[in-house]
Amino acid sequence: MMGLTLKQRELLDFIGERMAVDGVSPSFEEMKDAMGLKSKSGIHRLLSALEERGFIQRIHDRARAIEILETPRPRLRPRDICARPLRNEQTDTLIAEMKARGFHVERIAA
Repeated sequence: MMGLTLKQRELLDFIGERMAVDGVSPSFEEMKDAMGLKSKSGIHRLLSALEERGFIQRIHDRARAIEILETPRPRLRPRDICARPLRNEQTDTLIAEMKARGFHVERIAA
């Protein structure tokens, strides 16, 4: 499976968030506005790329018919890793955030 561009990832995240809240995928107009694009053709290109890469499936004869098949795993960048020890409440917040982003995290006793 191929990686995603930043815009493709942002659109996939937006679709997933809207589906979680509303139960249906957003319209092309809503996606266009959320992505800051001027035309719906840009959304069509992004959706086609997501479909080609296996992240979504569209039912072409129905409106708002997008199914998310795969979500990309988040990547940690070196600047995301804290070099100094964290207080317990900071650790709890960090662990919760990492779990929300799809990482498997276990606390190791010191």
